[in-house]
Amino acid sequence: EEEEEEEGNEEGWVLEPQEGVVGSMEGPDDSEVTFVLHSASVFCVSLDPKTNTLAVTGGEDDKAFVWRLSDGELLFECAGHKDSVTCAGFSHDSTLVATGDMSGLLKVWQGGTKGEVWSLK
Repeated sequence: EEEEEEEGNEEGWVLEPQEGVVGSMEGPDDSEVTFVLHSASVFCVSLDPKTNTLAVTGGEDDKAFVWRLSDGELLFECAGHKDSVTCAGFSHDSTLVATGDMSGLLKVWQGGTKGEVWSLK
């Protein structure tokens, strides 16, 4: 009879069996900020290149969000996508945010006004 190992591996991960899951890992959460508004998988994330203080995320829930990294505050939602948002990024000067989804819809947002400035399908 094999004994189950209770201690974590050398990286500190503890493997715990879960019903219906072939393999799962739980470990310490060392994150400094957690964004919780996505209701499904997050497919992309990008940091603003000018100040590295903002992030844009896009996901399977057809949503994209712009966040402040220091405290995780939502600055605005990039609304209007009808399919999973798979790409998102900032312009070189961090004034614009571009998002794209699986349907081929591209949108550009003005960071200062939080308004959509361009859309193309």
